[in-house]
Amino acid sequence: MIISLIAIIAFYLIVLDWGPYSTFVIPFYYILIFYSWSLIPSIKGLNVLYSLPVFFVLVFNLSYSVIKADQVLVSRKVRDPKVADTFIRENIPPGSRVVGDALYFYSVKKNGSDFQLFDQYDTLESRERKHRLDFKYNFLIAADVMKPKNAEITGYYKKMGDLDKVAIFKSEITKSVDREILSNLEKAGYSGSIYLRK
Repeated sequence: MIISLIAIIAFYLIVLDWGPYSTFVIPFYYILIFYSWSLIPSIKGLNVLYSLPVFFVLVFNLSYSVIKADQVLVSRKVRDPKVADTFIRENIPPGSRVVGDALYFYSVKKNGSDFQLFDQYDTLESRERKHRLDFKYNFLIAADVMKPKNAEITGYYKKMGDLDKVAIFKSEITKSVDREILSNLEKAGYSGSIYLRK
C-alpha cells in the first residue's frame, strides 16, 4: 500500500504530462483497490461479492481495449505517419528550425530539421521570446487536433513572430472514423497548418 501510494504521488509530482504516461501508474491503482477490498471482513455466503470488483475491472479493461482497437484499425489511414512525413517534406526545407506541438515531432526530425515544443515549459512569453531570439525558428506548425488547447499559444506566436500561413493539410476523414469515442486524433488526423516566419 505504501509503495503504491508513494509511486502514484511521485508520478503526479514529477511527470508533467499525465496523458498516455498515466498507464505507468495503473498497476498501483489496482493494487490499492484490491488490497483495500481484501481488508473488508468476509461475510459467510457472500463470497461472490468479493469477486465482483475483479469482474468489473476485467470487463472495463476488455471493453476499453476492444473499442480502442476498433477505432485504431478503422482510422489507420488517417493515423498513418507517412501522411505527416509528406506534408512536412513538401513544405519545410531540411535544416530548418521548427516550433510546434508534439504531433509532428518525428516527421520534422525525420526531415532533417530541428524541432522544439511551443506548448511546454516556462511561461508563454518567455518561451516565445527564447524561440524567436535564441532558437531563431523559421517555421511554426500547429495541429488541428491541438487547437482547443493551443489556440492562444499559436495566436501569440503569430502576433510576435510576424508569421504567414504557407501550407494547410486536411486529413481524409471517412464516415466510419468521423466519431470521437476515446480520442479526437482519429477525427483530425495530421491536419494542421504551417506558418513561415518573415
